[in-house]
Amino acid sequence: MEVNWDGINDDREAEKTTVEEEVALEHELHLLGIVLLESNLGELDAFSFILYFVFIDKNKELSYLVSRKAIFWGVGFFLCFFVGWCDLYAGGVALLKEKTVRTGTRISARITKAQLDFVNTHYDYVVTPFLSHQVRARVKGPRLLLYRSLQDGWPNFRHFDWFHIDAHENMFSHHHGERIRTVHNSWLMNPGDMISPDTPGALNHWVNYYAVEASRQVHQFDYDGLFVDAAGHKLWRGTVYGVMPDGYSDEGWRRAKQSALRLIKSYLPDKLVVFNGLHSGNGAEESLRFTDGGMWETFAFSPLNGRYYGRRRWQEALELIERQKEEKIIVMVSKKRNLTHDIKSRLFILSSYLLVAADTVILVMVDLNYGPGGELLYYPEYEIDLGRPLGGYRIRSGVYERRFEKGLVLVNPTEGEHYRVVIPRSYKRVIPEGGGPI
Repeated sequence: MEVNWDGINDDREAEKTTVEEEVALEHELHLLGIVLLESNLGELDAFSFILYFVFIDKNKELSYLVSRKAIFWGVGFFLCFFVGWCDLYAGGVALLKEKTVRTGTRISARITKAQLDFVNTHYDYVVTPFLSHQVRARVKGPRLLLYRSLQDGWPNFRHFDWFHIDAHENMFSHHHGERIRTVHNSWLMNPGDMISPDTPGALNHWVNYYAVEASRQVHQFDYDGLFVDAAGHKLWRGTVYGVMPDGYSDEGWRRAKQSALRLIKSYLPDKLVVFNGLHSGNGAEESLRFTDGGMWETFAFSPLNGRYYGRRRWQEALELIERQKEEKIIVMVSKKRNLTHDIKSRLFILSSYLLVAADTVILVMVDLNYGPGGELLYYPEYEIDLGRPLGGYRIRSGVYERRFEKGLVLVNPTEGEHYRVVIPRSYKRVIPEGGGPI
């Protein structure tokens, strides 16, 4: 991956561009996310700075307008004082000494040694479906979690002993006596197939088998924990082509998933257990009480059509993260096609993340052009350093705001409302270029 950073350091040109940019915003934007960095911060780190676009108006104030006449779904601006030369690592990405953004990724068995070295120095959490002592030995920086799906059974994947699973029909969900196929080309497993662990033959039941085998694998390879995929507390009809399990109810599915997660965690008291399903609602947040964290997999945009979910759904995710981030790991994932080239959407997602950013909040941006997992992607804006937050976010005149030691984040998550925000001091703007697959 090659990342290009271009800049303007002429103040006269900067003034001119500020005015032009404000006029352009009035006609082009739906959603707006702005990140501002202080323009004088005293002593600088000589090993981490790059010069970027600088926009300062004549009155030493910056004003941004979000219009009703929008074309783009989202935009974000970084306004930065000074960032300069830095060491370049694999892929040409500048690794800064301080980061405000905590990131995660998924790696496959096809990962190269150079990619693995990059992962080890650039991400905070790593999820992988394959077991490898070599990977465990090399991944020492990020937390390494084993991927296992609670809802999907794949005959051709070697996650578990398929011959054992296939021999026990009770492990599968059924519709009129037939197994149910999912859109992931898997069989739908039965999350309610669980008995007391002390009962003879417990391993002949799906949840018991999953808990025992997944925990054994985590301990055997000394991974840091387990990522329980497909643990949503509600089954969407589209996932199973509209063919729902016999006797299905949202309440029964929720109870089954919560009981399953509780059992799984009991086998991994010394390891992390993070489940995917916070976005499903239906009581999913309650499962954080007996796990170490959860994932909101569909933040801001629909993976199916790229449409913005709207302010209410956007705010629901942020409020959940704000409630839980002090005690739990929360993974915020946004999936969208062409995201690598869609700078405005990337920066809107990032600006939204920064409203609730903490060491326990993980950001993952997936470009679906590179597959459902997004392959191994990295973006230069992950390197932003705002310093420590000076409190949580607040809403002022419709605009979400959060202050940091070195800057300020402003977000307008609405599609049809516009607000003018005047910042009574000088800031400078950063525009990232590049990013994508490693």
